[in-house]
Amino acid sequence: MGVAIAAFLITFQIGATVLLSTEQAENIKKELSQRNAGINQLAIFSNNILPSLEMFIPAAGVGVGMYSAYSTGQALNAFSVFNPIFKSIFPLSVFLTPFAIMELIAYGLAISRSGMIVHYLIANRKKISESWKKFSFHTAIEIGIVVLILFIGSVVEWQILLTRHHS
Repeated sequence: MGVAIAAFLITFQIGATVLLSTEQAENIKKELSQRNAGINQLAIFSNNILPSLEMFIPAAGVGVGMYSAYSTGQALNAFSVFNPIFKSIFPLSVFLTPFAIMELIAYGLAISRSGMIVHYLIANRKKISESWKKFSFHTAIEIGIVVLILFIGSVVEWQILLTRHHS
């Protein structure tokens, strides 16, 4: 899980620092503004749960996780093109909020399980049926944990957004 979180953070950092043209930054910013119009707690949860469930897909889940990290870094990068305040912020510092830490844990768990499933399938290809139920059960438990973490994270994030909006 630690390796998955580290890979996520490194990929995010790359996305946050790759040079974007003004046009690319504008397109990313516009897309995010449209997608986040009228955002609420359910939208925050949906935005986080869909890619995290995809991250459980054997092998492909690792790719989904890295794409998610890179595109999230690019979103921060796009905003920094137009707002100098974002340029002075170390990109990884956005993960110091309680909800972002919860998201990192959830994504790390999902990405690591994707890799573990591949490893399990390769290492046990002759006797998969024997212990597949046990392995599936553990995966189901981890999916439940990820859903719970991301639900709590969306509640926390929404409360922080509401508090800042009313201040």
